[in-house]
This record gives sequence, C-alpha cells and structure tokens, in this order.
Amino acid sequence: MIDTTNTSYDYLSEPLVDGGILNEQGVMNVALSFFDLTRDIDEDAGEKEVILFKQVLPIAKRFCASMSDWSFLVDTVEYDEEDVYNDEPVPYDSYTDKRGCFKGKTFDIDGVKYVHVYKTYKDYIFGYRLPSDFMKVRYINDDIRIGYAIKGNVLYCNHLGVFIDYISDRMNSVPLEFGYLIAYRCAIEMANHLDPEGTAFQRATSALTQVYTILKAKDDEALRLQNPPQNQYIDIDSAYWGYKI
Repeated sequence: MIDTTNTSYDYLSEPLVDGGILNEQGVMNVALSFFDLTRDIDEDAGEKEVILFKQVLPIAKRFCASMSDWSFLVDTVEYDEEDVYNDEPVPYDSYTDKRGCFKGKTFDIDGVKYVHVYKTYKDYIFGYRLPSDFMKVRYINDDIRIGYAIKGNVLYCNHLGVFIDYISDRMNSVPLEFGYLIAYRCAIEMANHLDPEGTAFQRATSALTQVYTILKAKDDEALRLQNPPQNQYIDIDSAYWGYKI
C-alpha cells in the first residue's frame, strides 16, 4: 500500500485563530495531535482524517458556542413594523374576531380601509424571522425582562419594532482560547473513529474542561452590572417603576 502521508510539515505552524477568524488548518492540527497524526487540509483532502474533521467541525463549533453566553459571539438584529412575519391584513369591513388573532391598527390603500391582523403564539402578538446564524436570545431592546417565545425560526414578543441581541454561531471575532476549545471538541468527536480503544477521548475531554474554565472566567469579566441607586425599588419615579410594557 502506498503511503500518502504528507511529508511537508510547514502547515503545522498555522495559528488556530488569525485576526479573530478560525483557521481550520490550525484547529485540525491540534485535534489530530491527540492521535499522533498530521494532515494538510488541502493536499490531504481525500484522507480519512481530513474528511472526518470536516464532518465534525460544524457540530463542534455549535457545541462550543452553546457552552456559554459568550460575549464575543453576541450579534444584534433590528426589526421594524414592516418586518413582522405574522401580519395578515384584511379589509376592515370583512374583519371578524378570531381566536388566536390580534386586531392591530387600521390603514388605507387606494381609499380602501384595511386592518392589521396578527396570528398570535403563546399570547405574544408580533413575530419576527430570526437570522440564519441565530442560536439563543440574550436581550430584547436591551431589557432582560421582555418576554418572548420562539416557534421554529420565528420569535414572538409584544413589541412592534425591536432590536434583539442574540448568540450567533458566526465565528467572526473569537479569542485564541475559543479556537482551542473547538479543536478539543473535534478531537472528542473523532476519538471513537480514530482511537476507540485508546485515551484520546479522556485527554481531549480534560483539555476542553481546562480551557473552558479559563475562557469562561475571562469572559465573565466582559460585563459588570452597575449598582442601582438606593431608591431604585421604592421611588415611583425611578427607572424601575417607570418601565412600560
């Protein structure tokens, strides 16, 4: 059998994260190091280990993204009235009350009067399509107290026009530690195929736990809550009491 192992190891110096972007060659280098293997992601594209790595990488990314509300994965999307997904206007004269529907404002089109009708979900009125990279809601309108419900890829809430801070699976600006976290998770996923009777699984799991602990402690310092004024909860004119739904 011909040995097709790549004999040039220049690629082993590739970083895991370059300019905030994941370097797949660097991530694969670390993952395969648990199995004493080296592969070039392009030149060895037909090798079993490279194929397997490319298969497990997407799920490893999403797994690591879901481990915490990482500040570096937060993105924001803004919606206005025209973005409401569940708005089905009907002529005003033909409107009748229906269970599970909410009657909104009226408007005119070419002299004909219409009414906005919203099909509700869990008693929430307005639905917005979530972005393709969405994983988890953090805040709506910067307020953790605003409720919501998600059905499929649509988020429902009681605010007409919102901006949503959410956890994204888009890896556009990640720290170095997160690159290692993904590499270790890839090694865990690959262990049953490349080292079913060895210790790679346990070693990769231990490494992932250590890096997660370091990164989580670092990321927790990305936010510091400001102490509210002493009269926050007793003064009717304070921001606490002035909140309106």
